[in-house]
Amino acid sequence: MTVLVLAQPVNAQQIFVANSDTGNIGAYNANTGATINANLITGLSFPQMITISGGDLYVANYNNNTIGEYTTSGATVNTALVGGVSQPVGIAVSGNDLFVGSTNNNNIGEYDATTGATINAAFITGLNNPVGIAISGTSLFVANRGNGTIGEYDATTGTAINASLVTGLDNPFAITIAGTSLFVANDPLVGGTNLGPIGVYNINTGVAINASLISVSEQSFSLAVLAGNLYVSHDNLGTVSAYDSSTGAVVNDPLISGLDGGGPGVPGGVTGIAAIPEPGMYGMILGIAFLSVALVRKKHQAAVFCLLCK
Repeated sequence: MTVLVLAQPVNAQQIFVANSDTGNIGAYNANTGATINANLITGLSFPQMITISGGDLYVANYNNNTIGEYTTSGATVNTALVGGVSQPVGIAVSGNDLFVGSTNNNNIGEYDATTGATINAAFITGLNNPVGIAISGTSLFVANRGNGTIGEYDATTGTAINASLVTGLDNPFAITIAGTSLFVANDPLVGGTNLGPIGVYNINTGVAINASLISVSEQSFSLAVLAGNLYVSHDNLGTVSAYDSSTGAVVNDPLISGLDGGGPGVPGGVTGIAAIPEPGMYGMILGIAFLSVALVRKKHQAAVFCLLCK
């Protein structure tokens, strides 16, 4: 007799959305846009971009110059894990390293992601209005809004690998990475109307794969990739849209709507977004793997296998 208990069905994937004007972060179904908890985290100080590492969510609070840490279920870990970062916008985590961009000091600081201790407040300097930050392997990529470039730096030493990996961009703001693809959202300066496209570039060479992957008619503040979809927050409209990350085709526009918008050229409204798959898929795969092993062994042995028995 074989007893088989499969893992629970895969839960819905989630996307987290920060709203600077209301000072909160909400959680939504990444496939349908349905609200899971519109006020998962509240009481933030003009939150900008957000990032997720494991079960922790980090948020850059622009108005009070802090980085807060919360769990993805909304529990507070430390509302001021890091303090004294002048006008933080971009944020990224790699292992135990937390990287934060200061748009006022034009640098990237490095901090301990667990304790918040300063490792190097001037880890990378000489930047030009750094906003979006992304990490791939041992490389840290920075969007310099002021001079229209994406720079690549060593995430261990801060040394420039190629400070002008991608050039000629129009106010690059948000960036995100999937595989060897670097997605870049070009956003207007405050008061501007030159809405640029969302392009995709090779992270190794900086060569454009498609500089106009997605044409947009609204401000694009933040990007996230999940399960082949590219999610884009439109801060002035109060929406989040989903596109095919390979073709740029519309998947759902808008996926999430009715959020508080900031208005044209105003750095408010829907700002940071981050997406993660919910637990479940690993358990299902593990259950199938155990089942396969059990069937093979049973073919050769007269034994009883209990898979994931209670």
